Amino acid sequence: AAERLTARDGANGLAQLALGVQKIKAKQFAAARQNLQRGGKGAAADLTSTLLTAWSYAGAGEGRKALETINKLKGERYYNVFRDYHAGLIAALVGDKVEAERRLKSAYDADRNTLRIVDAYGRFEAESGRPDLAVAAYQEFDNVLPRHPIVRDALDKLKAGKPLTPLINSAQEGAAEVLYGLGSAGTSQGDELPAVVYLRLALHLAPEHSLALLTLADTLERMKAPDRANEVFARMPANSPLKLNADIQIGLNLEQMGKGEEAIAHLDQVAKTYPNDIDVISALGNVQRSRKKYAESAQTYTKAIDLIGDQPARNYWTLYYFRGTSYER
Repeated sequence: AAERLTARDGANGLAQLALGVQKIKAKQFAAARQNLQRGGKGAAADLTSTLLTAWSYAGAGEGRKALETINKLKGERYYNVFRDYHAGLIAALVGDKVEAERRLKSAYDADRNTLRIVDAYGRFEAESGRPDLAVAAYQEFDNVLPRHPIVRDALDKLKAGKPLTPLINSAQEGAAEVLYGLGSAGTSQGDELPAVVYLRLALHLAPEHSLALLTLADTLERMKAPDRANEVFARMPANSPLKLNADIQIGLNLEQMGKGEEAIAHLDQVAKTYPNDIDVISALGNVQRSRKKYAESAQTYTKAIDLIGDQPARNYWTLYYFRGTSYER
C-alpha cells in the first residue's frame, strides 16, 4: 500500500515511514534513510525520522555517525530523555561502554518512573558488573509501582546470581524500541489510531517485543475490539514475564465478548498452571461472580485470600469486598 501511495504522493510521511521500516528490517540501512528523509515534517515526524536514522547508522556499524545524528535532537524535555535513552542503547550496541553508561544514567536520573528506562539502565549496570546498582534501580521502581512482572523477574534473577541480557541486541530491535516508545506515548494521550500504526510497525521489526504486544492489545481494548486484542495477547512469548498478564486478560475479554463459559474454562486452566498466583485466581472469581455463580466465586475468592498470608491486606481489599457480595447474593 505504501509503495502505491508514494507513486502518487512521494511526500506522504506515513507511507515513507512504512517503507523505511521495511528496509531497516531487511538491513538496507542506506535505502531506509532515503525513505525517512522524504517523510513528513513537524515535531513528531522529525523525532521519529531522527531516531530511526540514528539506528540505521548503528545497524551499518557507523556508531559515531549514529550518535552525531541523535545529538541533533534538542528542545522539549521529553526529547532530552528520549535522546539520552536511545543514545545509551546505541552506544551499548556499538561497544562504547563509557558513553552508554553516561547516557543511560542521564536518562535514568531524569526519569526514574518509566519502566523501559529503568529496565535498560538496570540491565546495562548488571552486565557491566555492577549488580548492586541494578538492584537499587529496580527496587526503587518497585517501591513506587509494586509487583510489576518485569521488575520482579529482573530482581529474582539478580538475587539468584543469574545474568540479565541487554535490552537491545540489534538495530532492528532499536528501531522497534523507537516505534514502541512513540506508540506508547500516543496511546497514553488517547490518540489510538496513530498509536496502533507505530506499535504494528514496532512488532514488524521485533515480533516478540512483550511491551509492544501488551500496549497494542490494551489499545485495541480501548477501541472496543476485544477479539483483536485477544489475537495480540495470544502472541505473547511463553518465556515473557508478561505472559500471565496476557492470559488473564484473554479470559476477561472473553467474558466481555459474552463468552462467559469459555472465559471460566480458560481462567480455570490458567489458575491450574499458576496455582499460587492471586491475580489469576481473583480474575476467575470476578468472571464467576459476573456469571452469577456466587457460591463458586466465594470459594474462589477464599482461595485467593488464603494466599495473601502475611502480605499487606490493604493491597487486596477488593477480594474481601467481592467475597462479601458473593456471600450476600
